[in-house]
Amino acid sequence: MTRLGNYLDNIAKGKPINFRLFLASVPDVYRSQPSRYFTSRKVGKGHIVTVIDEVVWADLKRQAVSPEDRIEAAILGDSHRARLDETFVLAFHALCPGKIPDVVYLSQQHSNLQRFKNQRTLLLLENEKNFFGYPAMFSAMEVMMSVSFSLNDTDVAFAQGKKCTSELVMNWLDQYDAIYFAADLDLGGLTMFESLSNRLGDKVRLVQPEQLDVYEALFQRVPEKDKDFMQAVAKARSLGFDALAETLKKCRKFMEQEALLSLDPVKASDSLEDCSQ
Repeated sequence: MTRLGNYLDNIAKGKPINFRLFLASVPDVYRSQPSRYFTSRKVGKGHIVTVIDEVVWADLKRQAVSPEDRIEAAILGDSHRARLDETFVLAFHALCPGKIPDVVYLSQQHSNLQRFKNQRTLLLLENEKNFFGYPAMFSAMEVMMSVSFSLNDTDVAFAQGKKCTSELVMNWLDQYDAIYFAADLDLGGLTMFESLSNRLGDKVRLVQPEQLDVYEALFQRVPEKDKDFMQAVAKARSLGFDALAETLKKCRKFMEQEALLSLDPVKASDSLEDCSQ
């Protein structure tokens, strides 16, 4: 049973639930105006909740169904509610160093098909430009993080956005001892990092400069919403990235990962200016 299904089952039985977590599991249309759709009464550490409208109750029951596959999920109105049965990961490795990446096939029903022996370390790149430009990423990371990489000791994989946080892909990622995750330093990137680290633990490391003040000029993307910016700062702090949180507050901008490709390994530490200039 889904988490929402468990909450609805307890509501039907008149048992107290965590109202805040219940709201987090319902669709945005109900979460944005909870008093319109629900009543709640504090009982001990929980709340007795009532769904006011029978139509809303029926819709939530439908939403709580755990579909068998994406075909059934599509019939229920959202194919993304079902986990992937099969997918792929694009990767560069020691036997595939050119411009055309190798394909790793992942499946729930069948054995994964991978034509190379994985290294202990993986560079997981969220952005397509950075993925195909992985040699420049290796150079940039050596400059800003004092770590040296090559395909002789590190595989490179394309995260394809949030797809990297799917169960199938994370099961594949778990074979690595260390995973360096490169994404935009914004709310979306930090949220993806959080999902990966929650599942895979300390082996996941965020790609960011050791000395953020040297690279403040790379923080150039203006947040679309103040709310997203404040959430990004809070997320950075909650993940233990206090220096990143302070840099975000100082620059009032996010850093897009493509900016790392512009780094000159020789001159980077001397040429970048303060973001406030």
